[in-house]
Amino acid sequence: MATVREFMTTNPTSLDSGASITDAAKAMRDGDFGSVPVVDEGRLVGVVTDRDIVIRAVAEGAEGTASIARFMSTDTITVEPTDDLDEVRAKLSKHALRRVPVVESGNLVGMLALGDLAEQGKDADVLKDVSAAAPSD
Repeated sequence: MATVREFMTTNPTSLDSGASITDAAKAMRDGDFGSVPVVDEGRLVGVVTDRDIVIRAVAEGAEGTASIARFMSTDTITVEPTDDLDEVRAKLSKHALRRVPVVESGNLVGMLALGDLAEQGKDADVLKDVSAAAPSD
């Protein structure tokens, strides 16, 4: 059985909840990804996405210095390092996710992206499902 630990990215870029939406946008640009986990003292407290910045922050006229805590998603879907990859694939597809935080005892230990699973060669269906899904808010 293949597990998340074998494919996850360790030490992912993350921000604390006091970071600004500008900080989040720069982190996404620099890392070439569309979401950043938000942690306070190592514990995952949410995720901020490029969509959160555009739909929630910019559309509401927020300044670039506004805290991401106000706009991040807190109902975050997560996986654990010991989770089975086939179950994680189903979760990604069901929730239309391209990236998911990996946590152990509430602490962020990694990120797993759909691209990380491409090595397995079975992920065309998951990508198709995620791409066809309606965007989440």
